[in-house]
Amino acid sequence: MVLISRTANGFQAPLLANYIEKTLANIYILDPEYVFRLILLIYSLATLIGIITTPIMQRLLTLVIKNVNENQTIFKSLFIVFKENIKETNKLRLPNKENINSLLEIKSYNFKIFIYNIIGTAILSTGVISAIYAGYLNPEFRATSSNLSALINGFATLIMFLVVDPYLSILVDNVKNDRKKRIIF
Repeated sequence: MVLISRTANGFQAPLLANYIEKTLANIYILDPEYVFRLILLIYSLATLIGIITTPIMQRLLTLVIKNVNENQTIFKSLFIVFKENIKETNKLRLPNKENINSLLEIKSYNFKIFIYNIIGTAILSTGVISAIYAGYLNPEFRATSSNLSALINGFATLIMFLVVDPYLSILVDNVKNDRKKRIIF
């Protein structure tokens, strides 16, 4: 999923930069602020869709991982699992109310990690668009601004790599091994 996200950012950067260049040359009439707000709205909607469909993808990707041993390739396993399971409605159900309520009752929830995850994800999501928007606001520094997106995304990657990912890895291991230890950072 991170690979898909980074690839999308890689496509987005030159497209947005091209749009800003053409806007500054008075080729486009549409207000760039409107376009950037629309992009942020689409990001928000995509996040909501991602939250809702996470259980579905977790079920299907778990089957893909189990299937890799038999097929020895990710792509073949993806194809087989999605083809076989896409018709099964029990694999495509949304989160049920009991699961959501059980999350609200967790007393040992680490809100620090939750906040770090939000910050890291938000920076990764908006790093490219922020740098290009800064270049639009200050056209004489747009080359500098666009190169700052790597620095911005690097900072967010460090937050995720050094703080969030280790916590989640330990948490997954504890759940897998049925240990109820709480991890404190």
